[in-house]
Amino acid sequence: MKVYILHECIDSRDFYAEDNVIMVTKDRVKAIDKMVFLFNESKDDLQPVSDDETWCEAAEASVVCSGESYYRHHWKIDEFEV
Repeated sequence: MKVYILHECIDSRDFYAEDNVIMVTKDRVKAIDKMVFLFNESKDDLQPVSDDETWCEAAEASVVCSGESYYRHHWKIDEFEV
């Protein structure tokens, strides 16, 4: 059986970096839907956003603030056979 783990990393030059597990599921599409939702939500919240460093692909996404204070929000879906 395959299991998909969606995790996020939040990184800021000013104060911290942390990694969190957001979801564990057998449904890959569900994990992708959640990642895309979080990507869009973060992109709308962070302004201005770096067009060069903000992207969303099949199993990974990243939002980077291009303002004076560096802020990066990154998501990745890992697949494991259990």
